[in-house]
Amino acid sequence: MTELEKQLLSALEQLQQDYSQRLDEWESAFAE
Repeated sequence: MTELEKQLLSALEQLQQDYSQRLDEWESAFAE
């Protein structure tokens, strides 16, 4: 795996975590 691929993968993981966090926030906001 190249350095670029590693960077892309970690960036994707960050995005995924951010996305699921926002999803949780939206769900609890709508639930209220």
